Amino acid sequence: MLREKAPQATIVGRYQGGLIDNGEKSMTQALKDHPDINVIMSINDAGAYGAVRALEAAGKKPDQVKIVSVDAETEARRMINDGEFFVASVDSGPVQVGQWAIEAAAKMLVGAPVPRQIMMPGNIVTRDSMQTPEATMGF
Repeated sequence: MLREKAPQATIVGRYQGGLIDNGEKSMTQALKDHPDINVIMSINDAGAYGAVRALEAAGKKPDQVKIVSVDAETEARRMINDGEFFVASVDSGPVQVGQWAIEAAAKMLVGAPVPRQIMMPGNIVTRDSMQTPEATMGF
């Protein structure tokens, strides 16, 4: 899908994330490997927070690097709103994800087939989307 939306994009690598420390270490290495990196797609907000630490330590400014992440945690929403590297985060609905995980685990325990990949809907949270009342309800 990235290739469809941004055919001129160059994917420079895959780096470990998931945790703040992993994100920081990986971003530090990514900046050594590719000092002009300008977009980061993170598997979750926590890894992206670590990337922000490394970006700041390298003297990068939010207008030089944009981060898109997953989870749309409160801190990520604040950073999106304040223009601090994050431009978007996908809110995958943690309650529903938890329900799907429990259902999949229960199926596995009884030997029922479980799809190898489960596609989940999500809402993209951006600065613009947070300006609408329905986007901020409950947070």
